[in-house]
Amino acid sequence: MEGPPGFESITLSGYEAVRGALTNNDLSRSLDRDRFEKGNLKEGTLSVLHGAEHRERRRMENKLFRRDMFELYEHQLFPDIVTHTLDSFVDPVESDLMEIGGLISVVLACRTAGIDFDWNSLEDRQRLRYFLHEFALGGAIDSAKGDPEVIKAQMRAVFGEFRSEFLTESRENRAFTVRRRTAGERVELLYDILTTLLVNQSTSGMSTDLIERESTLFFSAGAHTSTQTLTNTAHHVFEWCRDHPEDRRRVVEDAAFAQRCVHEALRVRPTNPGILRRALVDTDVAGRPVAKGVVCVLDTISANTDPQVYGADAHLFNPNRDIPDGVPPYGMSFGAGMHFCIGRTLAVGLPQRRGVAPAASHLYGLVPIAVQAVFERGIGPHPQKPGVPDTKTRRWTRWLSYPVLFNGGG
Repeated sequence: MEGPPGFESITLSGYEAVRGALTNNDLSRSLDRDRFEKGNLKEGTLSVLHGAEHRERRRMENKLFRRDMFELYEHQLFPDIVTHTLDSFVDPVESDLMEIGGLISVVLACRTAGIDFDWNSLEDRQRLRYFLHEFALGGAIDSAKGDPEVIKAQMRAVFGEFRSEFLTESRENRAFTVRRRTAGERVELLYDILTTLLVNQSTSGMSTDLIERESTLFFSAGAHTSTQTLTNTAHHVFEWCRDHPEDRRRVVEDAAFAQRCVHEALRVRPTNPGILRRALVDTDVAGRPVAKGVVCVLDTISANTDPQVYGADAHLFNPNRDIPDGVPPYGMSFGAGMHFCIGRTLAVGLPQRRGVAPAASHLYGLVPIAVQAVFERGIGPHPQKPGVPDTKTRRWTRWLSYPVLFNGGG
């Protein structure tokens, strides 16, 4: 993967170099404020902040990502969401896995972000899926194929629609409750990003516009990535089970195996194969000098398939892989350092300890739950309709659609 046009860039490959770059505080996620951020949804949001601003914003939002919340979602809320979605909105014979993932993940994304909608309405879910797909382009603008100004204009137009249809009313409902709470009434606050930001607005100094865009960031980022991860996992498990048919049942019956499948799919097919960082000052990464202003293209694939870390067959999908202690089973797919993904544990759980069966309290994550659910219903690849890659960005590991059959189809 190449850097954005018009930037001097270098590529950093291999596990140590990529990890070193991700943990180097001299490298920023913000590449060019005027070109990619100003007028775009992510301007001023957590996704591009650095240093003290980033730490303060993350400190405020980290309160939502506690173990008790993970347990609530994993053990109570999400299984019902998956079952309800598959029963109510998915064709029991032929469907599209990207659509399925979107219909499932929008519920969680909206609850986390603070977006109200009718979860029994297919129309609402499809509309939210549309917004997810559109917002993904703005989030990946530095990797997108197209004029950044055109993309930013498109994002502003789509955001206007999202505001009028879902966001404004959701914010006003929560703001009213926050005002009542501030006035001393004993009212319960919702547990979501939008509410958290409104509660802290007077001390954070965040504008209402920024609060809405920050909430939209959480709505978009987690759901889109989870949908891609669900699809990538199924894609690899389909291929794996052609040679290991006995493992198809293991996906359904063994949560630990299903989680390893998700981690392994993330490792060999990360949703972002080329992470971008820009040097704020002259610095050094894994012994290599990097001049101020240079964009580093972090080759996630090479880091995740480094044979010195993951073994001689590191380029292959193998859910039975023996991962060394201290090494993330999903590679660098969630980043590292100050910018590691805030929703990682919610999405894919906690890594399993080497050679030790997971305890009863182990968190497996929500994507493995979804994987188990669709495989329990006999999902298989559509024999006449292959998956269609998403070509709007240079992130070639993403899908636009992935037709599937149920009841053992394919």
